Amino acid sequence: MKNLTLPSTETNFKCSFYNCCESLKGNIKFLLVFLLFMASFTQGISAQGTLVPSCNLVGPLEACVVTNTLDTSGDIIINIEVARSGFPNLTDPQHNLNFVYSFPSNSSGAFIRTYDNVIYNTGTNRTTQVLHVFPGTNVSEFNLQLNVTNTSSIPHTICECSKSVSVSKVAATSSYSPILCFGQLSTITVTGQFSDVGLYTFTLLPNAAFPSGVVISNVTNTPAVTFANLPGSVAGITYVINVESAEGCTTTTSQTIIQPAFSPVILSCPVTTTTTSCQTQDAVNTAFNAWLASFNFTGGTASVTTRLPLNPIAPSACGGTTTISWSVTDRCGLTQTCTSTFTVPSPPAVVVNQPANSSTVACSYANQAAANAAFTTWLTGFTVSGGCSPVGSFGQPTAPAYCGGTTSVTYTVTDKCYQGSSITRTF
Repeated sequence: MKNLTLPSTETNFKCSFYNCCESLKGNIKFLLVFLLFMASFTQGISAQGTLVPSCNLVGPLEACVVTNTLDTSGDIIINIEVARSGFPNLTDPQHNLNFVYSFPSNSSGAFIRTYDNVIYNTGTNRTTQVLHVFPGTNVSEFNLQLNVTNTSSIPHTICECSKSVSVSKVAATSSYSPILCFGQLSTITVTGQFSDVGLYTFTLLPNAAFPSGVVISNVTNTPAVTFANLPGSVAGITYVINVESAEGCTTTTSQTIIQPAFSPVILSCPVTTTTTSCQTQDAVNTAFNAWLASFNFTGGTASVTTRLPLNPIAPSACGGTTTISWSVTDRCGLTQTCTSTFTVPSPPAVVVNQPANSSTVACSYANQAAANAAFTTWLTGFTVSGGCSPVGSFGQPTAPAYCGGTTSVTYTVTDKCYQGSSITRTF
């Protein structure tokens, strides 16, 4: 028969105490975990309250004036970077109520044209955004300020950052030397203005005349820059020069260069002329002046006519030649010359015939009638020919007495051009 052993009171007590201890140990572990959690939670709340945001505005230090506020070509990009920003409070993808932008200083007329979407990175607790800023229409500066509130922090935390941007401008003036003659070349002179340091880069943009363009860099605006040996055309060639200041501002200036069409001087010289003889001087003068007036020319540019002699005189009606030279020089220095003559021929020579002196012996004539007849026959020896219808005259002489005597006859010839003297003969 087996012996039965009853449990002892000590053993029961030990077991009960052990179970109680184990149970208590578990409760203590739970309590410790709970306390650690609460401590961590409290620490998290405390740490969250120290998350002060840090903001930074990244963008250019210089901007350029834009005349037209609708022109977006000069807008600048400013990047917003906010660390420890907290989750954004958005009214829409572009507007974060936790951020406030302002222009505490803005003498240029700048404004924010557009906002890009707000981007929040939960892992880094960072917010970024891009602003497109119109720099303004005045040379000055603007200061863009950003006030950031982290509403996730308890209490809310705030930071402030700003960015100053200087606003510059550039202007350019240009002129060119006009082309006066076909085939000549021009020079364009360009001057830059308003660079803070007075440095510019001038670029002649490519065109048909200069396919590769021309660049002149880092030049002070005094003296001005020149682009030489530029051809023109009848229709005009437009040259555009881009001017960039050291601050990065750009503008353009242009000139259209025209050249005259090719137009050589062509002379129409008076025909060499010989008139008829025996005209009056007035008639010769009239013909000569009409001959002079027949000179003309075509072509050339701003041409000047020179005549040698300057004040020519018509030839004499009794014969002569006048030679005239004309020179036409246009403003390009091209000269054309021609020469012509106007001639009045001399009339035929005047031929004067006269009888020899006549002397007869006494009593050669029977009476006075015979002497008169002989005297009349002797007078017919006076004649004139040639010239321009010459006229000879000896008046009305009478024969000498047949008983003895002498008559002197003077024969005078008149003609347009005859310069001879009178002739005297005796009978």
